[in-house]
Amino acid sequence: MFRSFAHSPAAQATVAFTVAATLWVVLSDELVAWMFTDDTFLFHRAQTIKGLVFVGLMAALIFGVVERAHRLRERNRKVEAMLTVSRKLEVVGSFAATMAHDMANVMTLLRMLTEMIQKEQKAGNPVDPEHFKSIDRAVDRAQTLVRQLSSFLRKSSDELQEIDAVQVITDSESLFRQAASRQVQFETKMAPELPKIKLPDGGLEQVLLNLVINARHAMEDQPPPRRLRIVAESVKLRRHQSIFRPEPISGAFVRIRVEDTGHGIPETEIVKIFDPFYTTKSADQGTGLGLASVMETFARHGGWVEVRSIVDRGTIFDLYAPAL
Repeated sequence: MFRSFAHSPAAQATVAFTVAATLWVVLSDELVAWMFTDDTFLFHRAQTIKGLVFVGLMAALIFGVVERAHRLRERNRKVEAMLTVSRKLEVVGSFAATMAHDMANVMTLLRMLTEMIQKEQKAGNPVDPEHFKSIDRAVDRAQTLVRQLSSFLRKSSDELQEIDAVQVITDSESLFRQAASRQVQFETKMAPELPKIKLPDGGLEQVLLNLVINARHAMEDQPPPRRLRIVAESVKLRRHQSIFRPEPISGAFVRIRVEDTGHGIPETEIVKIFDPFYTTKSADQGTGLGLASVMETFARHGGWVEVRSIVDRGTIFDLYAPAL
């Protein structure tokens, strides 16, 4: 902006005006003294006129600078307004893509459940009632996503709720178990009397569902036994440092750990996995928005996510949320 102003006609006029005013100050005294040396009255009158001319020059210069600054400020305001619109459009696109990814997860789970029911019916076996409960929960999750999308389009913020992590995990355990598939040994471990945390409605369930589905994909080509575990516990941190946080942190937190025995993540890819649209899956398996959504959900509400992984051994995701 400064460079464009320096080459503008207004800048050139300002420089010329400044030079003229400087020459006037330097040369006017000599000129007045030379013209009115013998007439004291006219000499003083000329000095007064010279001063008034100088004041007028300075006033004109200041007015020009202020006017130019005002025009630049107005132009910058319009540019910032356009940038704000662009950012909003970018956020809308990212949010819509995230919603589409989460909805696709729910639809995948519903398809798996309906296929299981069809197989059991064809085999003449009684249908497991847990399948219907899982379908109900998946439908509830889809309705929650629709509510979140409607809330976003109304430009309202996420409504935070006090979440009992143990209760959420317990209520959704059958849903997670179905998402992990029967080939995976799934278990949960919860500490007693866990403090509550604050997250949007359905946020924790969706985050864990994303991680469970990712873990299932990571273990598909691994030899058995394939294990997936969710652990919830309370931790107290003192100046805890992490590459996933900009600064050390202390306090009481609820840590929810998701462990799998999948193919692992190379060390060079650890940070990249949280980039939106980054994925190692094929186009029909993932969009790369799942982990970005996980990170955003916790980071936006005072928490963060950490990852540890060993290639061909497995991966651990630690979700930290401030304890109430």
